Amino acid sequence: MNDDIKILIVGLGLIGGSYAQGLSKKGYTVYAIDKNPNSIKYGIDNNIIKEFNGSDNDLIKECDLIILSLYPKDNVKWIKENKQFFKENVVITDVSGIKLAIVDEIQQILDNAEFVPSHPMAGREKSGVENA
Repeated sequence: MNDDIKILIVGLGLIGGSYAQGLSKKGYTVYAIDKNPNSIKYGIDNNIIKEFNGSDNDLIKECDLIILSLYPKDNVKWIKENKQFFKENVVITDVSGIKLAIVDEIQQILDNAEFVPSHPMAGREKSGVENA
């Protein structure tokens, strides 16, 4: 059942928000972390993501799949800063268009997780979860 899988979107902007909308519509339990609290509020208010009552570290520990929707080097930095909170055998993917510079570095950082790079295509003159 889809709601057994907990998904974390890191960066709830245009692409992260699109992922969150699509996955939520398919019945997955989707959470998000974003530096902008208004993006999180918008996501919760519009049923794009679920509310989590706890710290970001506790949320990371709960999730089976993590989708990084950050700039490439920020993906690496986020993994380095948070890998101690990853659930064992978590699957991590990203939506960054640039991979060559980060894939090997990420693979070397991870030990009990799997990184699966992806490259969705998106483009708009607007940004943010409210335009996803």
